[in-house]
Amino acid sequence: MPKLSKELKVAIVQMPLVQKDALLLKLIAKDDILVEQLNYEIVEEKHSLQARIEFLKTHIRQHIQPQKIYYSTPSELTMVMRSVNAKIAEHMKITKDKASEIELTLLMLNTPFETCWQIMNAPYEDKDNLALYLIKRTQFALSKLNKLDEDYHIDFRKDVNLLLKKLHDYVPTKIIIGNLFPIPKTF
Repeated sequence: MPKLSKELKVAIVQMPLVQKDALLLKLIAKDDILVEQLNYEIVEEKHSLQARIEFLKTHIRQHIQPQKIYYSTPSELTMVMRSVNAKIAEHMKITKDKASEIELTLLMLNTPFETCWQIMNAPYEDKDNLALYLIKRTQFALSKLNKLDEDYHIDFRKDVNLLLKKLHDYVPTKIIIGNLFPIPKTF
């Protein structure tokens, strides 16, 4: 992205207000995330955070389902989870709410163990990618959680421990945890 010269900055500051507003609106409209951020911060006044979280929880539960996974393979499940994770990342960019990012990530990681167990245990060779994805996302969630105030730890302890137990019981993740990634058994 080109830098603004001092002369251009001065010229922009000296522009008539109406012209600056039109230019600003035109520039903002080109960035979808910025539009959503401004809508959330200015129009919704942050009172809609819980509604956004509930919408994403529903989205997660609806998409991490066997009937939504076309080929019923661990690779397909991984792709669906990556897509869901992109929605969570977008939510974080818009709201900047770290606690809901962790909450939604934990839901995304726990859901396949409840809804897609047959796919996770299907006799395919591609379970390693799914296992690695689950482990890396878990490490991400744990590192984010450790940065939050300890009061949040109590709120998430049940979901984290449930996920950790599942990871240590699921053979593909169990093998990777034992060989490459240290994941605690409890939080």
